[in-house]
Amino acid sequence: MQRLRQEIAGDRRVSLTEYDGWFAVCIEVRGPDGTWEDMSLRADRDLAFAAARRRYRQRLAEQQARTIGLL
Repeated sequence: MQRLRQEIAGDRRVSLTEYDGWFAVCIEVRGPDGTWEDMSLRADRDLAFAAARRRYRQRLAEQQARTIGLL
């Protein structure tokens, strides 16, 4: 497993990960004790690279909009 990209938006972390030739977009939230807890969607797993890259940008934009109060 290799993390290709990662960005933090507020208390959320979005990452693009490669594993066994497939890709996943992970969303994690920082808990009260400072640890990261996974809250990824099942639909964001087992994707081809092109789809995962688009989904990563979409999820990152959602989390960034959330931090500035648009969502």
